[in-house]
Amino acid sequence: MKALKVIKDKAIDDAATGFTKKLSTAKAAYDITNGKMETSRDKVKGYLSATAVLEEAQKSLEYKKTIEDKENTNYALIAADMDKQQKAIIAAIGAVGPTGLTKKLTDAQGVLGANDTLGLKKTNKDTDATAKAAKKLYAAEIPKAKATASAMSAKLKDLEKLLTEAKALDAGAVLKAQGDYDNWLKLQVKEQGEVALKEAAKLKKIVECEALKYNEYAKALADAVSARKEKIGKIVKLLDDRAKPAKGAAGWRCEKALSNGTFRPARNEKTCAEGLCCGAAKYQDGALMMTIETCQAKATTTYEYVKARTPLATDWKKVPNVPFTCISGAQKLVSAASALAAAVYMMA
Repeated sequence: MKALKVIKDKAIDDAATGFTKKLSTAKAAYDITNGKMETSRDKVKGYLSATAVLEEAQKSLEYKKTIEDKENTNYALIAADMDKQQKAIIAAIGAVGPTGLTKKLTDAQGVLGANDTLGLKKTNKDTDATAKAAKKLYAAEIPKAKATASAMSAKLKDLEKLLTEAKALDAGAVLKAQGDYDNWLKLQVKEQGEVALKEAAKLKKIVECEALKYNEYAKALADAVSARKEKIGKIVKLLDDRAKPAKGAAGWRCEKALSNGTFRPARNEKTCAEGLCCGAAKYQDGALMMTIETCQAKATTTYEYVKARTPLATDWKKVPNVPFTCISGAQKLVSAASALAAAVYMMA
């Protein structure tokens, strides 16, 4: 009985040791693979971090990493469960019978699985297959990421070239143009100030000029009004002082008004006073021939014609020695001449 127990113990130890060794070996191989994957992932992250444009590729890889992390988590859970089973076996050492170590070993073997199609071995196999598929997909994505990074690198070079040219422009023509523009703005502000000052001075001069001209106009107007008033006074006095001969007296106008059907008496010797005659003085003013009929002494041969007063004139413009002839004497002379001509005609 004791020998059987020893054999059993040895078998259990060998089984536990072999299982632990295999588990450790598998975990070590996984850690190495995982370390390599982590190193590759870090390199890919380094490529992806070179530009923001690679964010989509990074998101895709991160999604695949999430899947891998889930698989790793499942693997860790399995490993923990296996570790838990191993501890349970160790804790159960010494128990004999269907309720002791033999049963637990059988149960553990059932959990572990007889081959990779059962139990934990199947789970471990499936996990390895999933991990390999993830690494394969990960490896397939790396060239794509490198190609994207290469394309972005070329674009970045072009961008750097453009930036270099832009900096050269900023340091050259653009900087000069900006300086010229700033100087122009300063000059504009200065000239606007000068224009404002000149406008103010101009407005001041205009106001002064308008005031001066208004004062001159007001003085000229006042002087003109005063002079007109003075002239009107003189004209009133001139008209009041003018001699107004009585009807028929010397100087009285004796023109016969045109009849309007009233049958006014004809002009005769009684039109003018005794010793006077109604005569006509003829005066040519430019192209106009004027006839002035007035009572004058019968012996008068000239007449002093007084022109019509021009506006605001303060004196009379006289025209002396205008030829004058009595109208009644002329009529008698014409009648005598006519009678003489008739007598001569009849005697012939």
